[in-house]
Amino acid sequence: MNYTSQFFKRQLGVSFLEYVLRLRLREATVRLANSTDSVAHIASDCGFADIKAFNVSFKKHFHTTPSEYRKQAKELGRKTKLHDWKEMISTQEQDIIRILESFVPYRDDLQYKVELDEANQKLQTVKKQLKSVVEEL
Repeated sequence: MNYTSQFFKRQLGVSFLEYVLRLRLREATVRLANSTDSVAHIASDCGFADIKAFNVSFKKHFHTTPSEYRKQAKELGRKTKLHDWKEMISTQEQDIIRILESFVPYRDDLQYKVELDEANQKLQTVKKQLKSVVEEL
């Protein structure tokens, strides 16, 4: 393994070939979800030697076939695109929105203010106790 490959692996945690494979698969998932191109055409456009190599790699990484992935994406109404190497997903599905919202618990500003006031009171108490200990010394 040459220095460049070692450096790449140290920086990203994957080999250069694995990184390229992931980029190809990522592009393929976007194309599967958004186009009607054949799986073989997508495989070829994404740099796979043949459909078999694409299917094997896809199944290894996503535990499903490209055709099944496309079917599931269509059923979910998933629309996705790559913009500056960031995957943008848009959907009108309320189920997905609720799932995403569950990861960001809502807490209003009043709750934060109450917690901050309590923390400040505890800090003042500790400061007074520390001051009295220092004075005793």
